[in-house]
Amino acid sequence: FGDVDEHQRAYVKYSNVGEYMQDTSSGYIRFDYGVSNTEALRIDTSGRLLINRTASRAIAGDNAKLQIENPSSGLLTLLRTSNDGDAAYLAIAKSRSASGTVCQSGDEIGRVTFVPHDGTDLNHHAAEIRAYVDTGIGSNDTPGYLTFHTNAGTTTTTERLRINSDGKIGI
Repeated sequence: FGDVDEHQRAYVKYSNVGEYMQDTSSGYIRFDYGVSNTEALRIDTSGRLLINRTASRAIAGDNAKLQIENPSSGLLTLLRTSNDGDAAYLAIAKSRSASGTVCQSGDEIGRVTFVPHDGTDLNHHAAEIRAYVDTGIGSNDTPGYLTFHTNAGTTTTTERLRINSDGKIGI
C-alpha cells in the first residue's frame, strides 16, 4: 500500500507460490495466482468484477457488474449443503427504488436471456424468459406472470407463450 506520491498503491503477496493482489497505476485491482502470476480476476475502475477477463465485455447491450468467462461450460455453481429438503435458489428481485418502493402492475421483475454471438456482437437475443408483476400487488401479495419469447430471425424476440398468474396458459 502507499500514498499518492508512490507508484505502488497496493500490494499483498503470499510469496510461497506467487499468489498476490495488486492495485495498478491504472486504478484496477487484479488477483493473480501461480508462479507465473496468471491473472485470475480483476475489479475494474467501474467496480465490475471480471473473472477470466482483463476488460469488460458488453453483452445484450450492457456491461454487467459480474462477468465470468470460461472456455468450458462450468461457469457458476450454486450448492446448498444443509441436511433438509430445502433447495438452493437464485433470486432475481425488483424494487422501484433503493429504499424499497412497491412495484406496479406490468413491471418486469427479471429475465433470463439467451444471447449467441452472431458474427458481429453479443447484443441480440435468441430467446428469453421474463417475469412480470400482475395486477393486485399489495402487502405480502405478489401476483406475477411469465412470458416466453423466441427470435424468428430478426433483431428482437417475440412473445410466444404466457403463463398467467391464475395458471392459465396463453399461446
